Amino acid sequence: RRNDPINDALWDVYIARSTDGGTTFSANVQLNDTSFVTPSNGRLGEYLGLAVDSSNAYVAFTSSISDLPLGDVYFDEIANSDIPEPGSAILIACGVLALLRRRRRK
Repeated sequence: RRNDPINDALWDVYIARSTDGGTTFSANVQLNDTSFVTPSNGRLGEYLGLAVDSSNAYVAFTSSISDLPLGDVYFDEIANSDIPEPGSAILIACGVLALLRRRRRK
């Protein structure tokens, strides 16, 4: 909603990365091209998905960008190298924060 300070209604999906366990994060990178309103129920946070491996971040989110009455699902694959350096943690900011940390196998 940061790009809609007057109405506080439009949303955007951002990603950032941390290499120090979440103490600091890189600059945000916006994933969607067009800001969108939330679904009619006003809920969005539970419709975000994230998976990370050693090379990429995979992000899924719902949006009302399309002309479909109930919105659509969007997916983006982002190379870790395309996310600016300050990763062990990825941050998705879309009004609600979801912080996930990939555990190292012992």
